[in-house]
Amino acid sequence: MSGVIKLANETADRRYNHDTSEECRLQKITNELVKLGASVRTDSYRQDGDGSPLADMTYLSYRLGTVTERKHPVKKSPDLTWQRVAPGRKALLWKQKSLVLRGDWAQGELNRLTIPIFARELEKKNMHLFHSSAAQYRGKSLLFMSGDSNHGKTMSLIEACNRGGEIIATECLIVDRKGRPLEGSQEVFLKSRSKGTERVDKPEATAGVAKFFKGLPEFKAAKERAKRIEAVVLPSIDGNYDFASSRMSHFEKAYQTFCSLSDFYQANSLVTPTIPMPVIETVELRERRAAFANDFASDRPYYFVKASTPQAVLDEVDRLIESGEIDH
Repeated sequence: MSGVIKLANETADRRYNHDTSEECRLQKITNELVKLGASVRTDSYRQDGDGSPLADMTYLSYRLGTVTERKHPVKKSPDLTWQRVAPGRKALLWKQKSLVLRGDWAQGELNRLTIPIFARELEKKNMHLFHSSAAQYRGKSLLFMSGDSNHGKTMSLIEACNRGGEIIATECLIVDRKGRPLEGSQEVFLKSRSKGTERVDKPEATAGVAKFFKGLPEFKAAKERAKRIEAVVLPSIDGNYDFASSRMSHFEKAYQTFCSLSDFYQANSLVTPTIPMPVIETVELRERRAAFANDFASDRPYYFVKASTPQAVLDEVDRLIESGEIDH
């Protein structure tokens, strides 16, 4: 949706880099992205009126799963406004419950800014986002959770698929207030990192595969939506760890769950070398998330499994299932 408007430069805010108050005639482009009924509206103002703020949604789709664009936007006000008057120094302002950007922002940066807005909008509708993979495995719906500092959710998922498991989620599982799975992302690997999402500390998608597997299994999506998550596994895979497995206490479960659910806000990260990720969540949403984490943790067993390989993690999962421990 587009239209021509007049936009006066704002000289009062020192964070904006422009040197004239002359009005610029700009083209407005409105886009609205939708996921599970939650929507994010973006308005961009450009002199050429060319393109969408999110022309490349590779990173967004990997992290959240399928996002669709509403043909006719209905949201009354924007969640993100990009005032691209002219290329220049980036500026970001959190203003009246909306992000306002100026300057020349990269697609990866815009993707990263949109993710916490989606997390907020989903949580406002009583849905929660786990940073996790999940599999239907041996008749059980298992969550391989990424919590405070563990790692290995993707390698554990691959090994589960090697043993006949089916994918519920790869990077993000969205559940309702009662913890029932609604939708999961399906991309096992992030295929490319555009500017603004670079991470030299993250290994290439195939690095873990080459280390732990002879090849990739055939990935199959779960045929039916899981009715509930029956157990949570926090894998910690290092390549050198001595094996250890522990059933977690209630506080540990709630704490790790809260960390996983808060990941999509990215509050401890930078958007650019000089601009921190804005804090867009509210105290009410944090308290609601903590209450959900407590309830979710109360209703199922959690296991912290430290191992050198994903095969050892799944061996332990097999043992837990065969012993009947997961059912108690």
